[in-house]
Amino acid sequence: MTEYNGSVIANGGAIGPSEHTEWPILAPKALYSLAGDIVNAATEESEADPAAVLATLLPLIGIAVGRGPYVKISDDIHHARLFTVIVGKSARGRKGTSEGPVRRIWDVAARTLGPLNWKPGPMSSGEGLINAIRDGDGKEDGGVPDKRLFIVESEFAAPLRAMRREGNTLSAILRTAWDGKTLEPLTKTSPIKASEPHVGIVAHITQAELRTLLGNIEIFNGFANRFVWFGARRNRFVPLARGMRDEDVERLGRELAKRIRIARNLKCIKFSSEARDLYIQRYPQLTADHDGLFGVVISRAEVQVIRLALVYALLDASHEIVVNHLKAAFAVWDYCSASAARLFGSIASNPLEARILSPLRNGPKTKTELHRATGGHTNAAAMDSALASLQQRGRIFSRTESTSGRPCEVWHLSRNANEAKDAK
Repeated sequence: MTEYNGSVIANGGAIGPSEHTEWPILAPKALYSLAGDIVNAATEESEADPAAVLATLLPLIGIAVGRGPYVKISDDIHHARLFTVIVGKSARGRKGTSEGPVRRIWDVAARTLGPLNWKPGPMSSGEGLINAIRDGDGKEDGGVPDKRLFIVESEFAAPLRAMRREGNTLSAILRTAWDGKTLEPLTKTSPIKASEPHVGIVAHITQAELRTLLGNIEIFNGFANRFVWFGARRNRFVPLARGMRDEDVERLGRELAKRIRIARNLKCIKFSSEARDLYIQRYPQLTADHDGLFGVVISRAEVQVIRLALVYALLDASHEIVVNHLKAAFAVWDYCSASAARLFGSIASNPLEARILSPLRNGPKTKTELHRATGGHTNAAAMDSALASLQQRGRIFSRTESTSGRPCEVWHLSRNANEAKDAK
């Protein structure tokens, strides 16, 4: 990992949370083959961020191809389904600059490939999502035969708020949709269902909105790791942007249609021997444990990389994942991991743990003092569990210290991973 102009270039180095304050820079390997041609054309004369364009393009390709091609890992089948979130500092240049060029190119491809169920949102309930690709009821409703659904949610804050409502099924349905299993609410009053769903999502949110909504950590613990998080910035200042040339749109759209048409006939996609070796080499890094919400958000890294590599392979109309596909996938994941570190790195995944760490930053505390500092209403078992979890991960340590009365256990914030060991 290197720095350039104060930003991080995500190029395969290990990254921990909150190491850098600027958005990362997308490594060139992510712009492989036709994906790179499309992103370069989309950003050449516009303010669009290459990462945001890529975050829109890759899920679209996977959904356009369909459920035919897959990668099998152990007993799990992975189709080319991606959920992405584009996080910007503000609403400027978010949706229009990244979705617009991808939509133009897709419209050309669709003349050959046929239409795609492309929805703008908003996502407000699980039942609404199911309805868009519902099965027939065997009576009057014939359902929706095409189970592909591509959603561009321009206001991701709205569904996050909806998930807070009691009885809202959206979070559970989104998790099941990413898994590719039958979508069916667990209510007797709603017989609607959707079998073999193939759903892709591109969501947009600002940092301020995300920060506000992070108060409900449970929402993110449930489904955030199904999403790949892209930090986005305005690429440049272009007051009178010309946009893509019509001839480039036609050329890229026709080429995209050609490759997707071939990819639709593919089935089991395997790794080449060289790609398999590379994946095995990176696997320990992908599956490493990380603290806090950052660790929760990237906890499906190994699967997300496989799905990303599958999309790059399909975009090449390839029957196997080769090294270049995997390197492109790693470049995307490294960028998204660095983005997630910036967004979530300082946030504990357990709200009680966060409340414990906060007073410890001001100095050591006894358990009684921590109990008062965290509101005074936490039961002893929950406090002991949170302290044990933080201690096990090396975030805090305890020492038995002498007082005027009996010796007392005092908790300290760790400055490094080895301090807890040294304290014993």
